[in-house]
Amino acid sequence: MHLHNKAIKLSAIFCSIVLLFTCYIGFNKKSLGEKTVDCKHWNTAYTELVKISTRSPEKYHILGYSAYSSDESNVYYNCNPLSIADAETFEIIGNGKENLAKDIHYVYSRGEIIINADPLTYTYMGHWAIGKDKDNVYFDTKKLSSIDSNTFEILDSGFELLVIKDKNGIRYINSSGNIYTQKPLIKEFDL
Repeated sequence: MHLHNKAIKLSAIFCSIVLLFTCYIGFNKKSLGEKTVDCKHWNTAYTELVKISTRSPEKYHILGYSAYSSDESNVYYNCNPLSIADAETFEIIGNGKENLAKDIHYVYSRGEIIINADPLTYTYMGHWAIGKDKDNVYFDTKKLSSIDSNTFEILDSGFELLVIKDKNGIRYINSSGNIYTQKPLIKEFDL
């Protein structure tokens, strides 16, 4: 009986500590002015609402037609904070469907930094997630090192293939960012 009473007392003490700790966390969030907003988390199969904390829910908004969103001090991609992004200078590039964005420091594709891309000269080329800066051409986050940025242009686009031209001639880029000197065979759809 003595052991049973001791176990009950220890359980009561443990529950009290957990309750106090939970109240302390809730109190601290409220004292900081934290509130939650619903954020749409885009997934290939479905869209779900995720709660995120923000100090200014009235300033929270989705940026264009993209998976980026922001409030007055944070930027999010798919509801996950981009801690390195500068909220004051952050902007969507193009119409937003390609999920390209930039701030004063970086260029982003789908929430990832495009390494060495220059945000001051980076421009979206109007197709897929292809952009260029003063030195390079990029497909999503991948640098297309064999393409000359200064003479790069897109001649034609299709569902699976872009026809491009630069000082090195006409080439093809598939939807995975692979470059070909000859037009690759594309499997036809069985309709």
